[in-house]
Amino acid sequence: MAKAAVAWVRFPPFADIGPLARLARRILTRDASYGCRPYSYRPFRNSPLPTTTTREGRIELRATTDEKRLLAAAAAHERLDVTSFIMRTVLPAAREVVDKAERIQLSARDTVRILDLLENPPPPTPALLAAARRRIART
Repeated sequence: MAKAAVAWVRFPPFADIGPLARLARRILTRDASYGCRPYSYRPFRNSPLPTTTTREGRIELRATTDEKRLLAAAAAHERLDVTSFIMRTVLPAAREVVDKAERIQLSARDTVRILDLLENPPPPTPALLAAARRRIART
């Protein structure tokens, strides 16, 4: 795989250039560093910096060198750091797995049966009555 050539542009100090050149410097500097740097680039002077949530938990991930390179390359193409790329990709899949595990999907027949049992519960069995008596005796 051939590496892409990167052109670095040297600019004189701000005092020596005009407002149009300052704007070009800001745009070129931003694009040369893999995207917008929110800590140094603010398109509107009075707008607040973007708020980000801090991640406090830590997860270790073991990967081969090739897997790590692939993750880093994919994250760079999306203009994200590796952590953000992994979290953005993995969290929706994790939510789907948890939703599948925690929800029961009933057929129409089962739904009707459960609603019928809720409206007309069967009489308690002798085992249930005995368990209720033991519970009352303990308290």
